[in-house]
Amino acid sequence: MVFFQQWLAMRRQRHPVLTVEGKWIWDSWYCRDDQGLWHAFFLQADRSLGNPELRHWNVTWGLATSPDLRKWTYRGTVFRPNKTPSFDDLTIWTGCVVRNDRKSWTLFYTGTSRAEEGKIHGSDALVAPI
Repeated sequence: MVFFQQWLAMRRQRHPVLTVEGKWIWDSWYCRDDQGLWHAFFLQADRSLGNPELRHWNVTWGLATSPDLRKWTYRGTVFRPNKTPSFDDLTIWTGCVVRNDRKSWTLFYTGTSRAEEGKIHGSDALVAPI
């Protein structure tokens, strides 16, 4: 076990991994803006939930930025499930980001609703400046 921990620490020095204190992070997608700044969107959930399987039902989107894909600045939670009844009022899940013709960004994502007990996935797109 000690060997594995040493190997992991060494690997992270050469290939940094984005981490956020107190959060699980998974499923990420990236874009680069006109100034060369990288934006990493990712699914996140609080580790205070205890059971990692609960993260899928308590998910938000986080954002971090980096000039070089090595040093990251966590920008916080940028998107969460809808508060009013809709297709995404229970969860929001993995997305992607695409530059559109108007030089803004379209963020695609999937979500589930409380009315359907999370059994049916819907999708939508947001247009946002980055």
